Amino acid sequence: STPEIVAPTTIHAAFHKAAHYFGMKLVLVDIDEDSGAVNIDDVKRAITRNTVLIAASAPNYPHGNIDDIEGLASLALERNVGFHSDCCLGGLLLPFVDKLQQMGKLHGLDYSNKPLPLFDFRAKGVTSLSADMHKYGYATKGSSCIMYSSPEIRHYQYFVSVSWTGGIYASPTLAGSRAGGVSASTWAVMVHMGEEGYLEVSERIIRTSRKIRKGIEEDISELEIIGNPLSSVIAFRSTTPAINIYGVGQALGKMGWNVNSLQHPSCLHLCCTNLHTKDGTEKLFLMDLKRAVEEVKSFPEKYTSGTAAIYGMASSLPDATLLDPVVKGYVDALFSG
Repeated sequence: STPEIVAPTTIHAAFHKAAHYFGMKLVLVDIDEDSGAVNIDDVKRAITRNTVLIAASAPNYPHGNIDDIEGLASLALERNVGFHSDCCLGGLLLPFVDKLQQMGKLHGLDYSNKPLPLFDFRAKGVTSLSADMHKYGYATKGSSCIMYSSPEIRHYQYFVSVSWTGGIYASPTLAGSRAGGVSASTWAVMVHMGEEGYLEVSERIIRTSRKIRKGIEEDISELEIIGNPLSSVIAFRSTTPAINIYGVGQALGKMGWNVNSLQHPSCLHLCCTNLHTKDGTEKLFLMDLKRAVEEVKSFPEKYTSGTAAIYGMASSLPDATLLDPVVKGYVDALFSG
């Protein structure tokens, strides 16, 4: 029968894509909208005899929350299924934040009174882990890696043909021919940065993201943070129907900020990078965010088109698949030029 992957609804869309390509069923478990976390008991109930993998994120892309990797991996171990920790976003950030905390560099910083939860192979039951070097590794796009808990599991990724007329053929990835330039440039960047470089940048990013989170929580009552983000992504939503959160995003865009619009629930997120760590940038963002909220509150009719209209319409559709041909038409248009 159809093999199943069990994951929170916040798991990256790449898992939807993989399930589609490989004929698998992705079983999604709702998160608690207040805590931003998935309930392990709900995951237990979603597991069936067809489950082959449980997956979770550290942190997730939409809200920046770190799933309970240790608890979920333990459950996977108990049920004798694989567990994947998706660290694509945090794989080159969280290890350095973890070390900074151990070094006492983040002592006294808001939300840093507890160590980060386990997110890697230290959590028993984790069988694979992914990390993107093109994010906080600062390498070029297309640089990513996957790691396994044993060579035996890694071998399932390989394809080997010993009877092909062209000779013995082996490939470790779906792509048979790959350019080496991306790997070489990634290696060069990582050697250039070194551990000290990553620690330095990671500290600046974490300090900036925590300041922005604190500023929203303490000074913008019309917005609330989703969950308990401890990494670089901060997601926030409106606390009142009078504020169209997508309108706030449009207003910020007019001020020169690039924030991402998300859905289920309707919210925005800011992904802090080294660019946001320049002196005064977090204060400017908070000031502009407050101005954007006031603008939407005072002139709601100005923010009923564009992104606000698209996401507002999408959230009201009884069947989201109705959007499929529209999105495919957009992708077609990218190739028509």
